[in-house]
Order: sequence, then structure tokens, then C-alpha cells
Amino acid sequence: MSWVSKEHELPFEHTPIEGLYFLCGDAYSRVVERDTTVGMKYPKINFPSGRAYEVFDRENNEIWVHLFGEYAVPLFADRDRAFAHLQALITPTDHIAYFIHPVDDDSVLIWGNNELERLLITYDRSNKVIINIQGVSGTIGAYRVRGHTYHLP
Repeated sequence: MSWVSKEHELPFEHTPIEGLYFLCGDAYSRVVERDTTVGMKYPKINFPSGRAYEVFDRENNEIWVHLFGEYAVPLFADRDRAFAHLQALITPTDHIAYFIHPVDDDSVLIWGNNELERLLITYDRSNKVIINIQGVSGTIGAYRVRGHTYHLP
């Protein structure tokens, strides 16, 4: 989605979403000393991990969280839906660089090329909403999540 006019009301703008905020294009333009964002806003969501991601709406006014590149997940869903969607994005050539794996019964792991593309997305199973997106560390073949080491199959 990126920058939109402040006058344009987004479908999720008045939805109570924890961590949702809008960057002010007027203030941003003063910081970067460019006028391209004057009168604009940029929707983002901040998670408990301290990471913030762009939020956008798709068809049927569904709210999605943009992770990186072409990778995004639905904000209001569950682990299985996010996992299926992310797996569908992986092409045979991407399979070399990206790995998608369900973790426990509430999370999905994306293991990508660099630290910014190694994420654990955790859903609240009962409310069907993302409750956190955090970075994951480890080495090729094994990663640590929630105090446990998982080995890639």
C-alpha cells in the first residue's frame, strides 16, 4: 500500500487493532527534506517484539501485514492459513533460499536469506489475530525459538 492521502479513509482505519499507527507524511517530509509525502499517511503495526510492519487491505477488505518482498500474511487468521499462503508463494527457485515451517500450534517460521527474512509469526488461536512477529536466530539446519532448538527437515 505505502503512502496514501490523509484524506483517503482506509477500511481498517477505525478498527481497534493493537499496535496500529500511521506515520505522518508531513513530519516525515521535514526529516528527509523532501516534499513527496506531504499530506500523506503510512499505516503500520508495531508488535511486542519491537518490530513494525506495513499494513494494507486486499480484496474483501482483508487486512494484511507486509513482511518483506512479496511476502505478506493476513492479520486476522490462524497459523494454518498463514502457513498455506506462505507455502504457495515459494517457487522451486525460491525453495533454495526460503523455508516455511509450522511451529507448535500457533506459529509459522519463515527462514530466508538474511536476518530480516528470518521471522516467527505467532497467532492467537482463539482470537485469530497475529500477536507477535519476531526475529529468529540460528544456523543453517537449526534454529532457536522459545528456548527450543528445531532442526530443519
